[in-house]
Amino acid sequence: MKYCLFTAIFWRCFGHSMVFNMIAVHFLNHFWAQLFGLVSFFLGMASFCQTNDRRLKLLMVVLNICNTIHYVLLSAVTSMLSSVFPSFRTPLSVKTKCWIVTISFISIILGTGPYFSTKPIDMALVMGMSIGTFALFREWIVLRVASLAGFSCWLINNVAIGSMVELCWR
Repeated sequence: MKYCLFTAIFWRCFGHSMVFNMIAVHFLNHFWAQLFGLVSFFLGMASFCQTNDRRLKLLMVVLNICNTIHYVLLSAVTSMLSSVFPSFRTPLSVKTKCWIVTISFISIILGTGPYFSTKPIDMALVMGMSIGTFALFREWIVLRVASLAGFSCWLINNVAIGSMVELCWR
């Protein structure tokens, strides 16, 4: 009985050919973008499996570079800028844990974020970057918990811009 009910609900929600066609067309129109998103997905999974903070951060640098390409191909300018910035911030966080550096980066984000935002939803990226910056300059559990909070802000943006693979990751 439960299986039949589940199947009926699933078919009702996703079985319509129109919904499936919309998803397929979006994916095919943005094939290379979604491919880079898929690479980002696996890099993100690999980074969070790391127990060493240094390796986690270095994988995140590669992840951010891949995300930058992903967002460029999706024509998501604000998201792209939000991926370029961590590519420079993350290597610095490997070298220092200084509060002044953390506050400086967060100030840059909060000062420039609203300027580059083209839609109100882009402010989710500003929040995610600020939380992520705080996280990167911390260690172990604070780093991981704050990163998850920052990634939830990115999830909101990914829903808004239609990043299919990134939706699976975040």
